[in-house]
Amino acid sequence: MNKHSFRLLPLAALPLILTACGGDDNKSTPLSEGSYAVQLVASDYSSSQVAVGNIIGDRTATQGLLSKADSDYTISTFGSSLYHIGRYGIDTIDRYDTAADTAFNEAIWSYSTNDAGDSTANTYKLVQVSDTKAYVIRYGANSIWEVNPSATSEADFKVAEIDMSEYTYSGDNPGVAPRMVDAIVVNGQLLVVMQRLDGWWGAQQAYVAVIDVDSNEEIDTDPQTDGLKGVALTVSNPGNLVEHNGTVYVAGRGNYGSNSGGIDEISTSSWEVTNLVNGETFADELNDVDNNIYYHITDVAVTEDNQLYLTANIEQGYTTQYTRIFELNPSTGVSTELDLNALTGINADTAIKMGDLNVDTNNRLWAAIRNSDTPGLVVIDTDTNTRSGDVIELDMPASAINFLSVE
Repeated sequence: MNKHSFRLLPLAALPLILTACGGDDNKSTPLSEGSYAVQLVASDYSSSQVAVGNIIGDRTATQGLLSKADSDYTISTFGSSLYHIGRYGIDTIDRYDTAADTAFNEAIWSYSTNDAGDSTANTYKLVQVSDTKAYVIRYGANSIWEVNPSATSEADFKVAEIDMSEYTYSGDNPGVAPRMVDAIVVNGQLLVVMQRLDGWWGAQQAYVAVIDVDSNEEIDTDPQTDGLKGVALTVSNPGNLVEHNGTVYVAGRGNYGSNSGGIDEISTSSWEVTNLVNGETFADELNDVDNNIYYHITDVAVTEDNQLYLTANIEQGYTTQYTRIFELNPSTGVSTELDLNALTGINADTAIKMGDLNVDTNNRLWAAIRNSDTPGLVVIDTDTNTRSGDVIELDMPASAINFLSVE
């Protein structure tokens, strides 16, 4: 199951016309097949926008949607709904129904994600369960919100809170929040991954909390052991998690300046953790210790055939030098590097930088090209690891790839 595991909508059944903002007023693209939606952020972080297009046939992106002067925005999707999320210091969610006549020209609603008196909740994701139930994952807060995505007033939006403050790092130089970074729903359970950074943003023991969506009660994944109820990870500074057939994969980038990133595998039947990738897996081929250059695992995606794909950023301090993408067999540990020059069309003399990964229901891998001079999306046939169709050209690099779908 991929990041957003819902059947893609055959949008020929929907009279959807998307009109780009800030460009040609007559520019519109009907989405006649399944569709993608991507958050774009300018390379200099001066602005942002959303782009959409078909996942098959003509994949050309309609751009300039939801243009903002701020850059810290992301998106979540569920069914035909797109949630435009303002993060640090913005703290809003706007809901758009892509099946509506107004499409992206008019939000169905726009609500705050801040508690009274908070400086910033820094919301990272909305995870929807049903038409009336969803969860707001807030990186800068100590609680998850249960919300009603069909609420017609802000007073009715927040339904309940789930206190996660127990996961806030409390050791030397304590943190201020659990740093919830991603979440998915699996078998009626909300899985929330937390970085648990200290007060200096140092990576501490990371956890995945498991919450029953019927009761909003946390499940104790190891009742024989005292302490936190969640699943303790071997990777640190996690960034995302995905699931396939009851197995969850978590990518952790580790600390800057060391090769401490990796991928953990979690069984949702036993909550046992198996480390698949760590700081030594690609050390010989990717690290340059003399020059303080190390790889960090920044994303993981899984196909319906249980193929794992991971991005490894090769970084010197806080600066990305280039990116590698690997296919990993989780059973054997055998890895295959993808040919990014052939996939992206970027010549071998250029340092290729890649971003978000996601898998559509045609079992194709979508990857964001983050080079500032050639931003785009590449769609990869996972049977052959070759490019499917042309590179989708974008005005700005994509920071998040999602799909519009129905249950």
